[in-house]
Amino acid sequence: MNAITRRTMIAGMLALPTLLAACAQSQEATTGDQGEAQMLGGWQVAAPGEPLVDDAARELLASALTEADGAYEPYAEIAQQVVSGTNHAFLVTGEGGAWCVAVVYENLDGEASLVSVAEIDPNEIATADEDASEGLLGAWQVVEQAGAALSPAEAQGAFDLAYGAYVGVDLHPIACLATQVVSGTNYRVLCEGAPVVPDAAHHLYVATVYADLEGNAEFSAVELLDLLAYVGA
Repeated sequence: MNAITRRTMIAGMLALPTLLAACAQSQEATTGDQGEAQMLGGWQVAAPGEPLVDDAARELLASALTEADGAYEPYAEIAQQVVSGTNHAFLVTGEGGAWCVAVVYENLDGEASLVSVAEIDPNEIATADEDASEGLLGAWQVVEQAGAALSPAEAQGAFDLAYGAYVGVDLHPIACLATQVVSGTNYRVLCEGAPVVPDAAHHLYVATVYADLEGNAEFSAVELLDLLAYVGA
């Protein structure tokens, strides 16, 4: 399970993911309008790049977030759950640029209400073994992504280089959630994807990309995100 250092509970409970790895060039991630670098156990929360949310979803989220304690910017819709209406899980940025997951309920009349918001702690992440993949979604369905430019730009370059030598899962990057400086640079990238086999189910993954000082990059880990740990049942 994961450890969440800070969570904003609106209705229901959410526990959220995080990230870990290794890196080298000291780069400062801008966090929100305040322009402050948020350091979390050596990790820097990465500034958001190009959003992956359409106008209808953005309007739905904006309506629900009027109930929120704090300001949040939509980044991508990552999953949906059909109930009596629809639950939507959004990746958003919160105050100080922190990444969060917001769950919004849309009733059958199209009215939106906020269920919960939880912050991602880059030092912990709820992941699961491949063998547990069948139980990761419940009634939730991952929203397939075409991918967008990652921010910082170095994360995109490292991801593309590492992905060129990777076999196993067809990954589409959604956001670089954090970076870490060591002897090289580590990036934790939230991805949507599916194993390269017929009729494979889509899941959310956290890929850890290590870029060394010589310009090489590789995946040091590709882990299934335990989605239910963040959106509830």
